[in-house]
Amino acid sequence: MQDSPTPSPRWILHPALLAAAFVLELALANRIEPAGFGRSLVIAVVVGIGLTLAAWAITRDRWIGGLTATALILAIVSFIPIFEAWRLLDRLLGASGAVAVIGLVVFAFVAIPVIQRARVRRGAGQIRRPLTSVLNRLGAVILLAIIGFNWLPDVPGSVADAFRTREDASVRPTQDPPDIWVILLDGYPRADVLERRFGIDNSPFLGELEHLGFDVGTDNHSNYVFTQLTLASMFQMRYLDEVAGVAPLVGKPGGHVNALRNAMVDSPAFRALLSAEYQIIVTQPGYEQVSIRGAADRLLDHGEMNDLERGLLKRTWLLDPLGALIPTILTGPPRDRVVNGFDDIDRLLAEPHAARFVWIHVPAPHLPLALDAFGQAIPLDPRRFDGADAAGFDMTEAQFAAAYEDELSYLNLRVLAAVSSIQERNGRANPVILVMSDHGYTSDRTDPQASLGNLFAAYTPGEPGLLADAPTPVNVMPLLLNEFLGGAFPTSPDRYFLSPSEFQLLELTEVPNPD
Repeated sequence: MQDSPTPSPRWILHPALLAAAFVLELALANRIEPAGFGRSLVIAVVVGIGLTLAAWAITRDRWIGGLTATALILAIVSFIPIFEAWRLLDRLLGASGAVAVIGLVVFAFVAIPVIQRARVRRGAGQIRRPLTSVLNRLGAVILLAIIGFNWLPDVPGSVADAFRTREDASVRPTQDPPDIWVILLDGYPRADVLERRFGIDNSPFLGELEHLGFDVGTDNHSNYVFTQLTLASMFQMRYLDEVAGVAPLVGKPGGHVNALRNAMVDSPAFRALLSAEYQIIVTQPGYEQVSIRGAADRLLDHGEMNDLERGLLKRTWLLDPLGALIPTILTGPPRDRVVNGFDDIDRLLAEPHAARFVWIHVPAPHLPLALDAFGQAIPLDPRRFDGADAAGFDMTEAQFAAAYEDELSYLNLRVLAAVSSIQERNGRANPVILVMSDHGYTSDRTDPQASLGNLFAAYTPGEPGLLADAPTPVNVMPLLLNEFLGGAFPTSPDRYFLSPSEFQLLELTEVPNPD
């Protein structure tokens, strides 16, 4: 029988469009910048094309090959839908009923290309070409809908931000202002919190910092319990309810990624550094929502998997066989970011340079656990990567505390080596060095001291004691800019805020002194 007179599509696009939609849906829903999802998008499209060509070669029919490729992609990305369907059917029908229903659906879905091939061999009418045309159009519509649904709501805010008046942030630096190095150890708890929660004595590390000339805080707190909130207020040098682009969102649910990222990047602290002709160098922590690449003259990134790519992998069935083959598939990338971040310091010290602000964002010891005491990635069930406590990592409390202490011991050694190298090899006299964390140990929001008690140590040669009075992050940059760059930025009274979750960041509850 002759093919249908319906015009045949020239290209088989639906597998690549479907794969691209899978990436864009997660990336745009989480407001990831294009630089953070470009690699994933390219890989998805290449996989879609590759599966199409492979299926075409196996079936010797490009239309059936395209349908097979789309079926395979849908099967690969079906982990979350099947998991949720299993939970619902298990409640309604029991385990055996859930297996039967899901098995029938999967069998029917996978059988479609096989049935179509059998129909063609029996001489039945072919629907594959018009079906391909329909799927191409459907894929394009889905892709456009994802882009429109996630991008259009942000347009008014972007326009308003583009026309917002920026306050003057000029400074009057001395002839030879110091380099400023910040080593941000994400989620590193204060010493007394470590002692209370884990039984870890961190005094030897703090004593070594003091021996190197650091003012080490013992009563420090962060202003907020999430990184993006801390960094936005730190670089804005004010609280978030005073930031024009963020204040209207306070009390509203959501991640508010764009507003907070804009507050971090388009901030008076970075404008002041640029006006003083500082080169701004930042590392990429692997968490796109706290990336400050937009403020950087130079971004240090070694291509490790980021949180978006990890999230995409976790939504597929591929994670489980890959995790069985590579037990460090998810812990390896954050481990590499930690190691490369410290190695970047040595590489930067070997370069001649003018004044620069260097931001080394180390994604540890923030959970999940990733390194052992020797800096090697720890094996971990990839489905447990997002654990928040001992039970989440399938450990006893003693095992969890020991693993946490191992990671800290490695970080402490690398920090001490790094700051010693900066002091000795910076190439320009009197570098300012901060070793700090953005918040405390955040697994328990009912414990404000643990959530807000953060590490803070400052080396300010020529101005000893400048940051010795336990400054909160909101006051760090004005104190530095005023002292070393001739700024006149006001400081703020200390305030402390808790947030319920990463999806309710700005539903802030102000608390008194957490101690």
